[in-house]
Amino acid sequence: MTAGPPEPTPGRGTRASAPFKGNGVGSMCSSKGAGRSAGSQRRTAKDLTRGFRSIIVFLFSISGVINVLALTGSIYMLQIYDRALTSGSVPTLLARSLLAIGLYLFQAK
Repeated sequence: MTAGPPEPTPGRGTRASAPFKGNGVGSMCSSKGAGRSAGSQRRTAKDLTRGFRSIIVFLFSISGVINVLALTGSIYMLQIYDRALTSGSVPTLLARSLLAIGLYLFQAK
């Protein structure tokens, strides 16, 4: 008694629900064969990302704050050359220096 070829199992190259219809070139990737239109897929993706919008906004704002803090030294030097040295104002120099030191301390935490 010889055993015949094994039965194909779903998920291993065959479709369990319907036989393959197509010429094999891109027919598996088309949106027509997927059972959904492109509009319903967009709505589904929009619904899925609705809960993440506040998290994404928070991450972008924190990233912006970190980037501005990283530019503290450059902004400080630009302000000193532009305002304090041209006017010769010591209070402006002290205020800008205290602000820069405070930002560096905030960045270090």
